[in-house]
Amino acid sequence: MRGKPDRNDKQDNYIKRLQSTIDKLEKPFDRPSKPLDRGQSNIIVAVSMGLQSPITAIAIDLTTQQILAYRSTKQLLGDNYRFLNRQRNLQTQQRHLSHKAQKKVCPVSSQIQS
Repeated sequence: MRGKPDRNDKQDNYIKRLQSTIDKLEKPFDRPSKPLDRGQSNIIVAVSMGLQSPITAIAIDLTTQQILAYRSTKQLLGDNYRFLNRQRNLQTQQRHLSHKAQKKVCPVSSQIQS
């Protein structure tokens, strides 16, 4: 498009945007002048995922064996915890409806034998 003599403003803007995108891709982000913080190797963060409690996070100091911070699912989600409860209720209701539909379609083996 650059070799095209009769470009309009829209094409010029498109070329500028494309070139700036290419420049950003070729040049990585700026490095900080200070070295990265190494942190403390004696403190670990553990995250537990399960069915009853979908996520639990805990920070532990290994030298003193103390729990620095503990967050349950409700604490992590805050105001959005109601959405998790709603999802659980919908799953329970769907399982119940599915079970009823399966009972309706499939005869129970004890009823066939008697």
